[in-house]
Amino acid sequence: MPNEPATIDGAWHAYSDGMGSTLSLSLASEAGAVTGSGTYTRGTLSTGTLRAAGQFRAPTLTLELTYDHGERVVLTATLTGPERMTGQLTDKSGSVVKLELARP
Repeated sequence: MPNEPATIDGAWHAYSDGMGSTLSLSLASEAGAVTGSGTYTRGTLSTGTLRAAGQFRAPTLTLELTYDHGERVVLTATLTGPERMTGQLTDKSGSVVKLELARP
């Protein structure tokens, strides 16, 4: 329905590049604070789990993702519809990976 408030709660999945990298998140929000967990795959190099924490101010989501090996990246994304977000991951060196997230 058009008048329903935007929500990012639930499952999200991103698949990027031709090397098989994936990111799956399960998010929950309360009063703008967002927490969650997920999994990642980086081609054939690594797979693992991550934690997410940040905020959602419709339509913008900002999360710090902490991978199981300690690396931290920032995910910034814009909710473009009830089933899609577009955004980017930025690591501490400033490298950016653009991605699109969708509900599975």
